[in-house]
Amino acid sequence: MSALTNKPWSAEEDAALLSLRAAGLKWHAIAKRLRRTESSAVSRAAKLRAEQTRHHRAGTLLESTQTDYGKHAAPDRRQGED
Repeated sequence: MSALTNKPWSAEEDAALLSLRAAGLKWHAIAKRLRRTESSAVSRAAKLRAEQTRHHRAGTLLESTQTDYGKHAAPDRRQGED
């Protein structure tokens, strides 16, 4: 096995990390496959989950705001304008 890497995580590594974890692999096995420390893999997964949660909440808030605005907006009272 080659040396561990300390480079920034790539999009491909992020996808592999999430996929391997979803498949039920243990952290040490994931770390070994990605040539990362177990600590690095766990930390990266936590960061990715936090980002997904933040983006999901932001999208939900935007949808809710748009829906609420449509319900509570004052009717357009302009008349006679073409």
